Amino acid sequence: MRVPFGRLKEQLKVHYKGHLLKKRYIPDLHVFNEIMVELKAVKALTSEHEQQLLNYMHITKKAVGYLINLRPASVEWKREALSPYALRAPRTGELRHRKARRSKRLRRLCPA
Repeated sequence: MRVPFGRLKEQLKVHYKGHLLKKRYIPDLHVFNEIMVELKAVKALTSEHEQQLLNYMHITKKAVGYLINLRPASVEWKREALSPYALRAPRTGELRHRKARRSKRLRRLCPA
């Protein structure tokens, strides 16, 4: 199975109060055009790493992101979810993730 992902080192433009800023952010991966992935190789993940991922998620308005640390003996990862960018079911108001079928694929690739 092929997993589509965005170009590596794709620059994200940042808008603030309707103005385009000179600052650009460069995420590691943008999977299925819905999931932001930030890769690290550090002794331990910190709150700064989590904040970086959350910034990318806010800029792209994506509801799901993964922070993956490849340095420990076994891979360490955290999943972040931002409810403002998740879709809501029209009648019930329940939160749904965009393209749930893709989430199932990701679960098969990265089991908990």
